[in-house]
Amino acid sequence: MKYLYLAIAAAITLSGCAGTRVVRTDVATGAANPKFIYIRPFTVTSQTFKGDHKGKARREIFSSQAPIQFAEVLKEELEKLAPAMVIYENEMPETGWIVEGNLDSVHAGSPYLRGIFGMFGGGRSELKVHVRVLDVNSRSSDSKGGVKKSNVLYEFDIAGGSRFAGPVGSVNSSGLGYPPPFDYRNAAEKINEVLTLNGAEYARR
Repeated sequence: MKYLYLAIAAAITLSGCAGTRVVRTDVATGAANPKFIYIRPFTVTSQTFKGDHKGKARREIFSSQAPIQFAEVLKEELEKLAPAMVIYENEMPETGWIVEGNLDSVHAGSPYLRGIFGMFGGGRSELKVHVRVLDVNSRSSDSKGGVKKSNVLYEFDIAGGSRFAGPVGSVNSSGLGYPPPFDYRNAAEKINEVLTLNGAEYARR
């Protein structure tokens, strides 16, 4: 019996399960191997940030910082695929891909509940992101011959969070700390995996 208690205690203490997955795909063209990748800071709204963000004042600050913070993390991950840089709304590159989208929900969960019920999913954080990947090289004019619009190569939603992470956390989850930076990194890694040919390295020996 004591070994059962030890196993449960170890699971509670050391659990650091976190994950991100694709939950919906609207466009998938099979495009691959871009020469350059440009990231526009993702859009947030006043309803994006939920849960325990260390008080209302801190939540406002974190919300304002989120687009550039996520863009910088995504840039680090997509540089594994092609040279990448962050651009802004009024910038239009001449070649390559543009990655943009929305941070639909950044829920920090509750550190108190994670500390007690984290291994059962209590107090878990959640992140929902809508991603669009545009092809700059295949821009087309609108019906009035106005500003050119880039064609969409990929459009999909991803969702993630701390899931069943315990109070200690891991390299993938915050434990009792602040979850969004961990969730941003996990989401950026998943986006890179989706856009990389066999990014999960299936059947590779």
